[in-house]
Amino acid sequence: MTLVISIACIFIILLNRNARFSSGFYRLDVCIVIGIIVYCLACNMNKWHKCYYKYLVLMGVFYGVTTIFLFLFPQIYFRYVAPLFSTSDVMYEYVQKGYVVGFSSHFSTTTIYLSIAASAAIIPFLRKETFENSTKKMLILLFAIVYASILLTGKRAHSIFVIIAGVVVYWFMNKDKKLGRFFYLISGLSFFALVFFIAAQFFPPLYNVINRFESKINNENLLSGREVMIYECVNMFRTNPMFGTGWGSFTYYTDSDVLDAHNVYIQLLAENGILLSIPFFCFFFVNYIYIVKSVMRMGSLGLLKNNWETVMVGSSLFLQTFFLLYCLTGNPIYDVQFFLPYIFSCAIGEYYYRSFVLLTS
Repeated sequence: MTLVISIACIFIILLNRNARFSSGFYRLDVCIVIGIIVYCLACNMNKWHKCYYKYLVLMGVFYGVTTIFLFLFPQIYFRYVAPLFSTSDVMYEYVQKGYVVGFSSHFSTTTIYLSIAASAAIIPFLRKETFENSTKKMLILLFAIVYASILLTGKRAHSIFVIIAGVVVYWFMNKDKKLGRFFYLISGLSFFALVFFIAAQFFPPLYNVINRFESKINNENLLSGREVMIYECVNMFRTNPMFGTGWGSFTYYTDSDVLDAHNVYIQLLAENGILLSIPFFCFFFVNYIYIVKSVMRMGSLGLLKNNWETVMVGSSLFLQTFFLLYCLTGNPIYDVQFFLPYIFSCAIGEYYYRSFVLLTS
């Protein structure tokens, strides 16, 4: 099923009046197509799983440490990092207000890397038997650094989606603990909130996310202009509700002066219509069903213990949950930085679906 869905997605990207191709901008869509092909190949093997997980951990260490370091020493950011990425004036102003951009050209890009890394670091919170104590303590420290870095960027959606994705993963990975699952979830969230508020008393910049919420509310700009993009997508959809205006056409058919609509679901419908959006929605949600079923089956078989299978399915479920949430406010399918790790998480989910659901049913 997923092979057929993947092929359909590739054909739509290449053949549905691709506006980016006609404008000479083809690198993004080529990367997306390559990513889907990699998914079709990678879901048949698991030899790369450990390397992928270690890559996520190293990403978390690098971007977590550099983000906090550049926040503490903004002059280093202004002098060395910003020129390296040809940073825009908006990012300079952002840092001057007390936020952090990190080691990239944009604070959103940095937060994408941090959110991806959180999928590896958060697992010890969600399943105690996953790691030995020494490894568990190191990963818990890493998650604290990564999440603190996300808060310092002031990115509202990411800071919330990480917690929601963590709750979802905890709920499914602890299905065998029915009596205490709800109690431990509430207790854990309460303890997390308490730690956050205590830490913020000693380090007020952790309130950056809350301050940004308040600023947007006071300026009556809570959606950051996204309502305009949604309105543009609705107008595009009305022109051709069945087949859309063509893949990648949002940039060229609207006056919003942004590349993408910051809502993947609405943009897919606007560009591809109802019929041609179905394969993409199927790709998202069929893969999500696969990873959820895999986690539940492994839990029922008593396999969610100190092993790599537990780590990989937990990380995959987290990242896929985050992706579906992020599609509401961002452009994860059009951001290669996020799309490729998402593709790998889907490949992991399908591999374990075949191994623990299909073969044991």
